[in-house]
Amino acid sequence: MKLSQNRANNVLSYCYSIKNEIIDNNKQWLEKHFRANGMAFSKLKFLDKAKNIIDLNKSRRVEFRVQMKTEEKIYKILKVSE
Repeated sequence: MKLSQNRANNVLSYCYSIKNEIIDNNKQWLEKHFRANGMAFSKLKFLDKAKNIIDLNKSRRVEFRVQMKTEEKIYKILKVSE
């Protein structure tokens, strides 16, 4: 778990270190919304799930997900209409 979290933190640090005007102008937003969460330990990828054979190369990853306000509103609408 620690290795997975370190990998995620390293990717996030790299993203912050990129020298680019757009990134520089949006540092506060990035720091507020970007999070580093190691996933390999909790969401393993399998070569054969039935035999519980883990694919270590595919499990060693960093995933990015962007959730927009419109997506949140859609989920609220769907919950209300159920």
